Amino acid sequence: MAQEKPHKLRHTRFTLLLLFALLFLFAENVIGAGLSIQQAIELPKLATDLSPIYVGAMSAVWAIGFAVCLFGISRLNPWAPRITIVITTLYFVNLWVNRLAFGRSSESFATLGFYAILDAICLALVAGTLAWPGTRRLFADARRYLEWLETQSENHSETSNADHQS
Repeated sequence: MAQEKPHKLRHTRFTLLLLFALLFLFAENVIGAGLSIQQAIELPKLATDLSPIYVGAMSAVWAIGFAVCLFGISRLNPWAPRITIVITTLYFVNLWVNRLAFGRSSESFATLGFYAILDAICLALVAGTLAWPGTRRLFADARRYLEWLETQSENHSETSNADHQS
């Protein structure tokens, strides 16, 4: 039984909002990595809560993670929602471990409430967008489309093999 070709997939407003948020997190980490490396080179004796090399390396790792998320979500890959929520959650856990374990100044503790609200909003935006019924439906449609392509490829290869054997 031949399957009908699925309709064209388009990003919803919510997935576009998610892509914008992921792009922001990606850019923030790329810029953070660059600035940390610059700080390590130009101000090696500057006393900071965290080593600029550590901050630069962690920012580079998170930038790569968010680049993977951006790629997956933009291409509507079925694995992308799970990976995105895992990477985003781990990112915020890492930020909070760094804040709580290495924050020394009174300003770092005075801003904890602000960062808690900001991080909660960002995590809720990502998780909420991924849990939204329209987003879930879009990724389910994308999965069905990939399955359809796979069956078409199998049918084509079976037809080609039959033609070559006749």
